[in-house]
Amino acid sequence: MFKKIVTATGCILILLFMNISGQKLLFENGDYYIFYSGNSGSSSLMVTAEGVEALKVKSTIKDLSGESAYYLNVDKSAEILENFNAKVIFTQSISDIKNIYAYSEEIEDYIILNGQKINLHIAVTKDKTVAGSPIIFGGY
Repeated sequence: MFKKIVTATGCILILLFMNISGQKLLFENGDYYIFYSGNSGSSSLMVTAEGVEALKVKSTIKDLSGESAYYLNVDKSAEILENFNAKVIFTQSISDIKNIYAYSEEIEDYIILNGQKINLHIAVTKDKTVAGSPIIFGGY
């Protein structure tokens, strides 16, 4: 009986590891992340995770529809665009927030915004950079 329990536990752990190891975070080294489940929009379910727990949390989300990473006290917009070989489609500045809407062949999902494919949205403020795909849902 004990042997069966140990074997079953081992199988479950292997499956969990395989599930987590097959995934990765879209954006690396964020201070914290928000994952979106369900509808692609502000009505989707939002789950927040600290940087070190983010991959574990992401692996538990069903129907993942988006991901955002928050980088505090740094402008990472150029680095993120370069990492994804993204083409800037348009930018928009509102108050103290610069929004960059881009498209990358390296990111699978996209939305149509102003008649253009968008799958990378970066918002830069004086105290943080937020990167989201396909866009940042909710506030930033």
